[in-house]
Amino acid sequence: MNRVGALYTTIDDLSRFLVLQLGHGPASVVPPARLDSAFNAVLGPDGKPATPFGIGFGVERKGGHNFYGHNGDVAGFSALLEFDRDRQVGIIVLKDHGSLGEQVRLTAERSGASDASEHPLS
Repeated sequence: MNRVGALYTTIDDLSRFLVLQLGHGPASVVPPARLDSAFNAVLGPDGKPATPFGIGFGVERKGGHNFYGHNGDVAGFSALLEFDRDRQVGIIVLKDHGSLGEQVRLTAERSGASDASEHPLS
């Protein structure tokens, strides 16, 4: 399966997406019963995650609660969206890592190159 990468969005769009995942979006987009069914499908009979990834989100149990989320990076930028449907809370974190040159240097260091000029993005 190919993954979608380098998705560009805004905090407003991510906020609307989060509200939809919490079950407060327009029923014409996703009926609440269908959304509930999709999220419940990744839980076992005990209500705990049956898989670490499903319906496009990581699924994890923390402190007795189920959290769904996804994160990602592009050069110079990271994003995280995580939520708990039962408690109706979520968080969106967007982080700027600085200039592309700095990102190339850090990526080169992580890949084991002795300097950024050895990295293919240089």
